[in-house]
Amino acid sequence: MTMNSKSPLYQLLSHIHEPVVVFNVKGAIVTCNESFANTVSLPKDTLLQMTVHDVFANATVLLDAMNAQKDAEPVTIAQLKIKNNDVELNGTLTRIENAFCFIAQQKEDDIQKHIALLQTILNAIPRMIVVLDEAGNIVMANREWIAFISNVVQKPVDYDDYKQKNFFMFCEELQCFDQTLHNLLHESVVKVLNNQSQTISFEHTLRVGD
Repeated sequence: MTMNSKSPLYQLLSHIHEPVVVFNVKGAIVTCNESFANTVSLPKDTLLQMTVHDVFANATVLLDAMNAQKDAEPVTIAQLKIKNNDVELNGTLTRIENAFCFIAQQKEDDIQKHIALLQTILNAIPRMIVVLDEAGNIVMANREWIAFISNVVQKPVDYDDYKQKNFFMFCEELQCFDQTLHNLLHESVVKVLNNQSQTISFEHTLRVGD
């Protein structure tokens, strides 16, 4: 049984920066947070239909630790090192009654280096680029996009002005594009987000404020 998105545990996990996954005694994943999904490069909806065997190359490490804890006190803790493809996760396995929770320790410095490198690459591309998550929210944008938005609103724009905002609502709010292009963008991006298409490309005229 998967965890309801409105449940207190689900809401709590969403605010934890470290990758967290919860699974039952059979190894079936019950819930996880976005950080875990990003770490193992799998959509959260997909993970909720998987087991630890599907996700971890050395799932037996988890299962052996679970087995060792089955007769222990209701709350027990074990330190583990598990692997997902090329990603190695160091973390804590906690047993709470009949559920198990693995909390990985992120290498924050490495993550920030990768993000900074990606931002540098995006900034070097001479066309507007916006990176969206599965819900259509803005995750990253390059220098060309920021310059365009700054021109539309006639003032400097920084990351805090658009991060985690819905791309379509943000563009509609600023009236970045005419309605025809806005509808085309929405239809095309939705197809990408639904895996019906991998790329979108078209020529257009941008609507810039006077």
